[in-house]
Amino acid sequence: MKAIELQNIPPKGYFFKDFGEILQGKCKTDRLEDIIGAVSEINHIQSNTPGKKVVVSVVLKDLKGNCINCNLWEIYGSKFLAYYNDPKNNRAIVILLTHAMVKDGQVSNAWSGSKLLINEDIPEIQDFMSKLPTNEQKEKPTQSAKSLSNWSSGSQYSPVERFVHNAKYMSLSQFCKIKHETLCVTITTTLKFAVSKYGWFYYGCTRCSSKAPNPEKAYECSCGQKVEQPIPRYKIEIYVSNGESKYRFVFWDSECAAILGMTA
Repeated sequence: MKAIELQNIPPKGYFFKDFGEILQGKCKTDRLEDIIGAVSEINHIQSNTPGKKVVVSVVLKDLKGNCINCNLWEIYGSKFLAYYNDPKNNRAIVILLTHAMVKDGQVSNAWSGSKLLINEDIPEIQDFMSKLPTNEQKEKPTQSAKSLSNWSSGSQYSPVERFVHNAKYMSLSQFCKIKHETLCVTITTTLKFAVSKYGWFYYGCTRCSSKAPNPEKAYECSCGQKVEQPIPRYKIEIYVSNGESKYRFVFWDSECAAILGMTA
């Protein structure tokens, strides 16, 4: 055998199916199509549990505003979730799916032969991204309430993964300037824990989060609850830094219980 250097190999060509034709049923079910679109919403996530396969259902939108459902099964769904759940990926998502199956106005990957490209640096995806409205280019797609419920109950996800889910990354200096409620993730170095008289918790009301005047005595709380025995509630203060920025984080009872998976 002799190695031959081939010259001027043409780049891969894609023949994208028009979303309007898919919605109108103008396509053959026995033909595989190339699809490109921006993810506008995630409307269903089925986790990998006994007897069930991973499937992620997203809504794809073309540049004309037409929307179709796209089902990503098994490794394709897992690849999408891995990209989506990475805090560094906090902008619009454009996917290119080759050899997709089309049926009943929606598409899905073929069991073999399909290729899924997500925000990759290729002309087709970059050109599509550049034609999106500027505000949409910066917006990470959201999840429907149903998909959030399914995702949260998935056994393969840890409490930490659920905590950072759907959050965008911010530097600590950006975080310090936030003036409204925002779901985000920041990476810092812990400087110290601020420990109260009782350490990482306090004694409070059995209904609300207010502090008990005396942890050993019954009392009537300002919320109207008659408390026979105050209960321990989390309150953890942590001082952190990132570069020249320093900040104090306070984790209250409900947040700590959600992260740790147990009450105080």
